[in-house]
Amino acid sequence: NKKGYENYKAKAIENGGPYVIPSESFLSSEKDNAIFAITQLKSDLLKDINKRFIEMNKLYEENNRKLISNNAKLKTLIETEKSKEGYQESVRRLVKEADGTKYASKIVGILGDLISTDAKYDVAIEIALANAIHNVVTETEQDASDLINFLKEGKMGRVTFLPIENIRARYIDEDDLYKAKGVKGYIGVAADLVKSGRDLEDIIANLLGRILVADDLDSARIIASKTGRAYKVMTLEGDSVNPGGSLTGGSMRKTGAGTGILGRKAEIEALTKSVADLESKLSKSEDQRQEVDDEIGTLRRELAQLGEQLKFYQLEEVKAEGEYNNTKTRLEETEATLSNYD
Repeated sequence: NKKGYENYKAKAIENGGPYVIPSESFLSSEKDNAIFAITQLKSDLLKDINKRFIEMNKLYEENNRKLISNNAKLKTLIETEKSKEGYQESVRRLVKEADGTKYASKIVGILGDLISTDAKYDVAIEIALANAIHNVVTETEQDASDLINFLKEGKMGRVTFLPIENIRARYIDEDDLYKAKGVKGYIGVAADLVKSGRDLEDIIANLLGRILVADDLDSARIIASKTGRAYKVMTLEGDSVNPGGSLTGGSMRKTGAGTGILGRKAEIEALTKSVADLESKLSKSEDQRQEVDDEIGTLRRELAQLGEQLKFYQLEEVKAEGEYNNTKTRLEETEATLSNYD
């Protein structure tokens, strides 16, 4: 070590004899300590990064499983929507048979495909519409008439049509609406909870403009009472107080996808957004994982280099110790020889 070297040097000078300047590797223990400290720091850093990399991979796999699952659900729902499953058979046959013919242009669409609502309202709106959700919208009465003849020719069954030019809006009396709004649990007029194109406003108001929506059955009963039981009042769960005072409600059998036609549309929208979000997350995560993987590779290479340096300096130290011992022995021998001349 350095102290030993200084002692050796002082003694040699004191005795008047020559001394050998050892190589820089003789003092390599200090370098050993420095390299060891750096190695330890980098090893700790690598351990932390590896832990983060494992967590990132775990999250990546979790999101990837969600993406696969959501894509499968979305594909099924889109196929279900495309085949018009849930609609009356006559409506499905009409749309299918009209496709690619002159009758296709006469169909604006099935009402259930042309409207939407927030997920929390879809049960109330779909039950309020009842069979009207299967109605086919046309621009004119003549188009509806032509399609009825087309149904007859193909023996496809019966369909109700809603010509835009014919249908007129219906509204709740202003005084009754004022009374309904004063009841706790009142939500709104059903027609106002539906989203559609401007040209369908009168159709929506005709079908839903005189139907009210409330939080629950108790609220619906109070609203019905205050408005003379003149209107249907729906609840979010699909129960209703009907005009005249009758009540309809109970449990509902759930279908495989969503709660129904509107529920299916809402689920498709939600899944489409979820898939896009997950794809974006996975793309960013993949980039981050690559960066961390590169960082891990760099650290491992640096640690390997430090290990080689440490081995080199340790070998140099062994060589220096040998050199020191040899020099010390020669010095002792020289001193012994010189003493003989005394």
